[in-house]
Amino acid sequence: MSGFPDVLGLTLAEAEAILLDQGASYQVVETISRKKNPVAGELRVIRQTENSSRLFLVVCRVPDLSGRGAEDDDQ
Repeated sequence: MSGFPDVLGLTLAEAEAILLDQGASYQVVETISRKKNPVAGELRVIRQTENSSRLFLVVCRVPDLSGRGAEDDDQ
């Protein structure tokens, strides 16, 4: 990446705070499973790519690792 910070693995809120602080132009796309019901959880950045001075962030919902996420998957 040229000029953009690495925000992989961060929550979307954390990534947006960093990018807004630097004045970076970005677009967010959420990926979801087509085979399962949506999972409850926070959005995390799982991929970032750059194209013509804009950063594209792919995010997905990550279940709560304290145990609640497993219950959500069974519903």
